[in-house]
Amino acid sequence: MELAEGVLLLIAFCSAVLAGQYSSGGGKQHVYVTSKAADKKEDVWCYQCETMDIDDPCVNMMENRTSMIRKCPDTDRICSVKRITYTTLLDNGTLVTRMWSLVRNCTQRCDAGCIVMGERTKLHACTACCETSLCNIMTGGATPPRPRAPPPPTLLALAAAVAAAAAAVGVGVAAGAGGCWAFV
Repeated sequence: MELAEGVLLLIAFCSAVLAGQYSSGGGKQHVYVTSKAADKKEDVWCYQCETMDIDDPCVNMMENRTSMIRKCPDTDRICSVKRITYTTLLDNGTLVTRMWSLVRNCTQRCDAGCIVMGERTKLHACTACCETSLCNIMTGGATPPRPRAPPPPTLLALAAAVAAAAAAVGVGVAAGAGGCWAFV
């Protein structure tokens, strides 16, 4: 960001705050967005892990799994779960199902569904797909719950972001009840 862009961003932010268009409380909120920012799509984050062990944390997503969260590349905007299981029919007529592998990750293309192969021993290859951040908590083949949208940023968080951007280009920022100032 160049100095001129930083100053324009600061002016837009300060104008919105002073005009009461952006507040950290309730009510309608407006935020100025540059054309470059409007073109950028929101980042997609997915759980990423793979395992062949049924007791691995990758299988049970009901607990906190922050260590498995990864930002997806801009080309891979879909989260997926691929699960391979096999079912064996024993001589006594009992079906035994075991997991072979489970993979959670980001992908560019995803075809949801299951393929079943075999007679006495059946191989199930199932894939589940979703397009919102951290949605790939399903076991593979199931429809995920729709996550809630994150809350809008607070005035304090937005001010901190503007101050950081301004500092990066050598512009100082000061704001208070009486106004908003920038200095070089």
